[in-house]
Amino acid sequence: MLPVFRTSFVSFASCVLLVACGGDRQADAYRDAPQLLLTPSVQYCQFNPGDHCEFLTMTPVAAGPDGGVILGEPAGPIVRFGPQGAYLGTIGRRGGGEGEFQFVVAAEFASGGGVVLHDFGAGRRLRYDSTGAFITAVPESTDFGVRSIVSGPLGVGVLRTLPGSGLDSLEAEFVLRRDTSTARVVARMRVAALPEGAGDGSDVPFFADAPHWVVESDTSVLVASGPTLRIERITSSGARSTFVDVPTLGERRVTESDVATELTVRRQQVNARVPEPGAAAARERLEASARAAATVHPFTAALVRLYDGSLWLREAERRAGGAARWTRFDADGVPTAFVLLPGDAELLGGDATRVLVRQPDNAGLPVASWFLLTPAESSG
Repeated sequence: MLPVFRTSFVSFASCVLLVACGGDRQADAYRDAPQLLLTPSVQYCQFNPGDHCEFLTMTPVAAGPDGGVILGEPAGPIVRFGPQGAYLGTIGRRGGGEGEFQFVVAAEFASGGGVVLHDFGAGRRLRYDSTGAFITAVPESTDFGVRSIVSGPLGVGVLRTLPGSGLDSLEAEFVLRRDTSTARVVARMRVAALPEGAGDGSDVPFFADAPHWVVESDTSVLVASGPTLRIERITSSGARSTFVDVPTLGERRVTESDVATELTVRRQQVNARVPEPGAAAARERLEASARAAATVHPFTAALVRLYDGSLWLREAERRAGGAARWTRFDADGVPTAFVLLPGDAELLGGDATRVLVRQPDNAGLPVASWFLLTPAESSG
C-alpha cells in the first residue's frame, strides 16, 4: 500500500506565470506548490484474483476517462476493468488470427467505449468494441530506431530515429497513433546517438540524459531534458518555445558514491537477466559505462499528461525514505501542486481529482490502484 505523505498547505502566490518570473521566484513557486494527499480508492485485482490478474510487468496499462483501466502483458492476457475494479473480460488473445495479437506495447480507450491495442509484434493496431468484440485491424509500418513509447489522452506516441541521419546525433520524429486514424508526425528533433551494444542496458552510460515527453496536441509535443527543470514545446512546423525553464533548480553533481551505487544495481540486473557467458561481457560493458558516467544528473525522470490537460513531472532525485516528487503543472506551465510517491511507483494517468499508480507489491509484482487527490488542509 502506498504511504500517505502529508504537509501543511503553503500559499502559492509568489509567481503568477512561471516563464515570466525571475530565477529565484521561479524556483520558489516550484518549491512552494502545495502538497496533495493520496487517498486509496480502487485497487485492481484485490478482490478478484485469477488468471486474468497474473501480471509480471503490467505493460501495457491505459487509464480511461471514466476511471476504467486496461491492464496486461505484451503477449497476453490483456484485461479490461471497470471504474470500481470489476473484471469486464479479456481483450483478444495471442496468435496470428483475426483479432489476435503478437506483442502489444500500448493500449488506448477509443471512441464509443472501444479499445485499441498497439501490436508492434505484428505491425498493426487492433480495434475492439465496448464488449471486447474485434472490429478491424489497421496495418502499421515497421518501426526502426524506437526510443520510447508513451500513452496519453490523445493516443499512443512513438519517438523514433530516422536511419542515416547522423553519427553523434540523429534526426527523430514524434509520431501519434490514435484509434484507427492514419499515424501522423507531430514534431521532430535531434537526439543523441546511443552507443552500439548488446541491447541489455549495460552499454548505456550512467546517468545519461534522455528526453521525456508527451503529446500535447495533434501538432505539438512537450519535451523535458537536461540537468535543470526545463520543458520545451516543439511544434510540427519546427517552432520551439519554452514551456517551463527554471535554471536555478537542478545541476546536481554525480558523485563517486552515485556511480558505485548505480554500478551495484546494474550488476544485479545483468546477473538476473543475462545468462552466462553473455553476463561476463555485459559486466565489462558496465564498467565502461561507469567510467563514462555523466557529470550531472538529469532533472527529470518522467513526464505524464492527464485527461484534464495537466502535466506531471517526476524528479530524478529521491527524497527522504526514497520518495520521488511528482509536480503538477497547468496548461500555462504554472506548478499547481505536488505529491510524493515511493521511488518504485509510477503515475500513469488520471485527471484533476485522481491518479492511477502502478507499484510493485511485497512480492515484486505490479499492482495498479486509483488514488484520490486531496488538499492537505481539507483533511483536518
